[in-house]
Amino acid sequence: EWAFGIPGILMCIATIVFWSGRKKYVKVAPTGMKKENFVAISFLALKKLFSNREGKTIWESVGEKYSAESIDGVQAVYRILMVFAFTPIFWA
Repeated sequence: EWAFGIPGILMCIATIVFWSGRKKYVKVAPTGMKKENFVAISFLALKKLFSNREGKTIWESVGEKYSAESIDGVQAVYRILMVFAFTPIFWA
């Protein structure tokens, strides 16, 4: 009883707190899709992988169109994916 009662009461209190402060939240209108997103940069890098890059690396050739900060973010995601790629194999 205690194991379900206490978390249930705390979730009810948290719901009431969030609901009571709903007028203080900042509501930001949607602005549309960002041009420098993960999918667009990855797709261009994949396209550059199979095209003639004239001696440049993939990320240097993608850097002609996208900012360095966006490319660094995509590279960071791929580094994290390499770490977690073996997690499903472990849990299988």
